[in-house]
Amino acid sequence: DFQDFGGRKINRKNKYGFKEGIWIEFYENKKIKSKTQYPESSIYYEPYRIWKKEFFESGELSFYSRKDTIESWFNDGELKTQIIEYTIRDTSLKKTIKKHENRHLKEMSLFREYPTIHKSEFDSQYDTEGEKWEYIYKETFYTNGQRKYLEKNDTSYTWFENGQLKIKSYDSASIEYDNFGNIIKKQFYWKRPGMKGWGDLNNCLSVDYYKSGDIQKIYLRRDELIGDGHSLGPNLHYEWKWNENQILIDSPENWDEEYPWVNIKEIKTTVNK
Repeated sequence: DFQDFGGRKINRKNKYGFKEGIWIEFYENKKIKSKTQYPESSIYYEPYRIWKKEFFESGELSFYSRKDTIESWFNDGELKTQIIEYTIRDTSLKKTIKKHENRHLKEMSLFREYPTIHKSEFDSQYDTEGEKWEYIYKETFYTNGQRKYLEKNDTSYTWFENGQLKIKSYDSASIEYDNFGNIIKKQFYWKRPGMKGWGDLNNCLSVDYYKSGDIQKIYLRRDELIGDGHSLGPNLHYEWKWNENQILIDSPENWDEEYPWVNIKEIKTTVNK
């Protein structure tokens, strides 16, 4: 099964229905729209393409994908996107540059993935092999050139298009603002001991604020040991609400523990009542 292109066999499929060799798509005016190279033969699995090129109707290259690189261009030849993947020893890296349609920078980033040993803060007997994924840096921008997002050194920032800070996040907490600079949400993260050999239990406490700055809602998500203590209840939810007079109007049934925010100094102590 194939087509003839100037005496050359293209768009071939073998008896298993797998694509082989060069595949070409055409515009209605018969100009080449794309060319893709597949392995010359494959009988055990559907082959992934080796490379692919796409073209504007003018004949200029618009897209090129190969083993470790993806690139695209505007119709005047200016680079639009470049994504390069490479390896240094046991670390995989991915470098990205992207532009908006108006040619302003959209994204610059360097991402890495590498093997690591995950350990527990509380259980010295716990460790497990795995991977770690993280940005060495990442910046994104609005079409007007204003920075939208920055991640570097374990801290990230997000801005509104007018330049006002929107979110600041780091390992143990985050703060979110409205477009006037008022705090509307805080989040706090910590771990608690789990079962021996199971790893730590995750906790996330979210605090929503009224425009006045008073607390509107506190929302806890946490992992728990349940039943006889040998089962894990992941990401269980608890919620407390206050009215604008700071009177508690809703809370979890049968909550018999210390309030989860009492030791977080960034939360007003008046909500402990």
